[in-house]
Amino acid sequence: MGNIRAALGMLGALVVLVGSLCRAELAVAQVAQPVGMQQVSGRIQSVDPKAKLVKVEAEKAIGAVSTSQPMEFSLADTTVITEGVRMLRPEELRVGRNVQIEYTIEQGRHIAQLISVQAPNEGARLPEGAAAP
Repeated sequence: MGNIRAALGMLGALVVLVGSLCRAELAVAQVAQPVGMQQVSGRIQSVDPKAKLVKVEAEKAIGAVSTSQPMEFSLADTTVITEGVRMLRPEELRVGRNVQIEYTIEQGRHIAQLISVQAPNEGARLPEGAAAP
């Protein structure tokens, strides 16, 4: 009977140890993850492919960002840029185009994960000085 109690005691200690390790691992994973994915729509104000920056005048926001707010997004090496089914390079982004951006916030910066360029409306005019797509 004594051996069974000793084995149960060791098993209980092992369960507590494993539970503590799992909680610690979960806490580390939560700290390492960036703030959840957010989304904003707006019009491109400027593009700097060398600095990997895109500035957008937000027209409609989903999440914590208010409307009509200028926002700057950093482009990561993993940022995906699309127009319909076509993939674009950062230098193909044009001022005046409407975009929808999915981004995360990492160390206080907006990091673009996905930029979806909207098809231009027929008859829509680009701002003065903006290049046509």
